[in-house]
Amino acid sequence: MGLEKSGHTLKKRAYNSKNAMLPFRRGFRTMLNIIWVLLFLAGLITGILTGRINEVAQSILTSADEAVKFSIGLLGVVALWCGLIQILEDAGGVRAASKLLRPLITKLFPGTAGNEKAQSSIITNITANFFGLGNGATPSGIEAVGEMKNNIKDVCLFLVINAAGIQLIPSTVIAMRSELGASDPADILLPTWIVSLISLASALLIYFIYSKIYYGLRSAKRK
Repeated sequence: MGLEKSGHTLKKRAYNSKNAMLPFRRGFRTMLNIIWVLLFLAGLITGILTGRINEVAQSILTSADEAVKFSIGLLGVVALWCGLIQILEDAGGVRAASKLLRPLITKLFPGTAGNEKAQSSIITNITANFFGLGNGATPSGIEAVGEMKNNIKDVCLFLVINAAGIQLIPSTVIAMRSELGASDPADILLPTWIVSLISLASALLIYFIYSKIYYGLRSAKRK
């Protein structure tokens, strides 16, 4: 009886958590739809104003054909890297990284102190992105933002880290270089890591400087 009750409670919590995330997922999809529509309209209007609408129509058909061919060419390499990354995840690589990151997450996101779910979502998202598991990172990222919705500072920092994060294996870029005939598609790894570290450090520095100035001014105005 106790096990049944416990199972029912877990199912109820999962259901409530899923429903709580629906507004964020819908908002995210709506934002992406708006961006795509704006890009399409910008191209169409530019073509009309410059008198090149025929070229726009032709490029739509040509691009669609090239996109399909290019995607098929990427499938093999992407499948290989995704498989290797999945093996790493199953071997406990992601869990090990999560344990290492927890003290740092507590320091970077003080608003999540005591919120185990928020910290777990942040760690899962960052480690998934680090190992190139983009599809696995999206749900945890949305869930993390949902848990931190009342703390705008933590949300902003989380988005900064996501935008300028480090990826261990940029599988998509490697696959694209392979498809385009690069002699050594993976020779970008070291430069990518260096640039990513510089990018992340710069983004964090700018965030903390801006945050200190912004919240310092707000605090001064209140006084």
